[in-house]
Amino acid sequence: MTDAERQCLRQLCGSLQYAAVQTRPDISAKVGILQSLIPKACIEDLLDANRVLFEAKKNPVTLVIVPIAEKQVSFCAFSDASFETKKGTASRQGTIIFTTDSRMAQNQLSVICPIAWSSRKIPRVIRSTLSAEASALSSTLDRLSWLRLIWSWLLDPSIDWTNPTEVLKESPLASIATDCKSVFDLSTKTSTPVCEEFRTTLECLLVRERLTENCKLRWVCSQAMLADCLTKIMDAGTLRKALALRKYSMFDELDILRQRADKRERLKWLSEQETKVQKSPHDLMQNMETRVSKF
Repeated sequence: MTDAERQCLRQLCGSLQYAAVQTRPDISAKVGILQSLIPKACIEDLLDANRVLFEAKKNPVTLVIVPIAEKQVSFCAFSDASFETKKGTASRQGTIIFTTDSRMAQNQLSVICPIAWSSRKIPRVIRSTLSAEASALSSTLDRLSWLRLIWSWLLDPSIDWTNPTEVLKESPLASIATDCKSVFDLSTKTSTPVCEEFRTTLECLLVRERLTENCKLRWVCSQAMLADCLTKIMDAGTLRKALALRKYSMFDELDILRQRADKRERLKWLSEQETKVQKSPHDLMQNMETRVSKF
């Protein structure tokens, strides 16, 4: 790219960044990745920036603040991460936090209002996907705890905000969702986490400690993860649909795992039936050859 083209790319990324920070979480990851490529950008990157601009204009997003009774206000966060790719894209973590009501923790359809989100590079070297997910979850918990503490202080300025642990234990139950089953197991099981990476083990122990502040870790499938598009270049239709509906519902983890297990059993049964069908014509031909030889 020439200097003039690189300057145009900086201007375009600056405009997109303002939109991504203020009202467009659905394009945050794409804008962040484009900005990291500016020093060594080529014409293809400039074309990608034009595609992001076209996508933002084609799919408008409106953020609506829905009134929730003060006593019912709760928080729900989604955490996701992506591992670095062979193309040089660094590992990224995505966070989006909603205000919601008490029905979210009861697996019922609840109102969601976006209050904060971020998409950025993980600030340390990551050796695996598990490590990236654990680091992202820990950062999301920190931000969620900070927002919960601010809300508690707004409701009652006389609280002892210098002791956040005790304040958060008295706050309404909050939910934080991840689509990494390994991190979910390491952070929720009562036994000591066992992981080859000691840094990841410490992250999971820290997450487990923060969950005692009246916060529940939930596992959701990748199709229901609203922060997925905040970590990589992908279609953001799921997040846009949730923002348009202003509704979301979580499901019981055990039921989802049971359904997945049943699906695997059905696929196994179908594969066995297919094997039998494939064997049947062969056996039939052998029987016919035996009969002909006898004749």
